Amino acid sequence: MMRNLGGGDSGHAKNVPRDIVECLREIVEMREEMKNERKNGMGKEAMKESETEVGEPSEVGVARIRKVWEIAKNPDVAAFCRVRLGLLESKYDVWSLESRDMEMIEQQGLGGDFLTVPKVDTHLHNSAMMTAKQLSKYMHYVYERDKDRVHGKDKEGRGVTIGETMIRNGFQPER
Repeated sequence: MMRNLGGGDSGHAKNVPRDIVECLREIVEMREEMKNERKNGMGKEAMKESETEVGEPSEVGVARIRKVWEIAKNPDVAAFCRVRLGLLESKYDVWSLESRDMEMIEQQGLGGDFLTVPKVDTHLHNSAMMTAKQLSKYMHYVYERDKDRVHGKDKEGRGVTIGETMIRNGFQPER
């Protein structure tokens, strides 16, 4: 596992001072220990307590935080991590440049993202609505055009036309 600290084939891990490797190994061991505690359910009670009331942290938690802080303050570890982060950032930049065309093709195939979804606005203004005269004129137009068109069935299974439905609901074609 510690072989990967230096970046794989570069051989960088061989040049890492022993104290830095030991500090990073302690962090990894602490992480594994916490993962095992969570898996075995030992961390659930502590999490429930911390969610319901704000109290004193456990002694184990305080010791872990102090150890991590002590390791983070070590200038050798900080310098190593800064160089390692720069190396990983450079690798990401190279990957990004190499695969940008493939990424663009994949994104175009998704059919859009959240920002391109059309917005539905249900806010209406009176100026956008029909007047009574316009609505009446439109209803007469629809009646004349589609009065014989069947749009559904009644309870007996007989076809119901648009004209019958309009008249049943109070429309008067002679007005």
